[in-house]
Amino acid sequence: MPGSCFLRDASMRKQYWEQWLDTMLERDLLSYGAGRLSSSLRRGELLALTTLEHPDIASSTAQLKIQPNLEK
Repeated sequence: MPGSCFLRDASMRKQYWEQWLDTMLERDLLSYGAGRLSSSLRRGELLALTTLEHPDIASSTAQLKIQPNLEK
């Protein structure tokens, strides 16, 4: 069981899951060669990918109001 099952304080459980999500997003984005992104940008990208009708680079960067870096 995850450690959060034993946390009685709701704010501590929330903090646990917030940190877990940040860790998973950073790990997954690094595996795709995305480099390091701020926590808010990682979360914004996750939200964009889950809410856009066509979750491609152009749509997600437009929603996040950033310029895409298409160089590899």
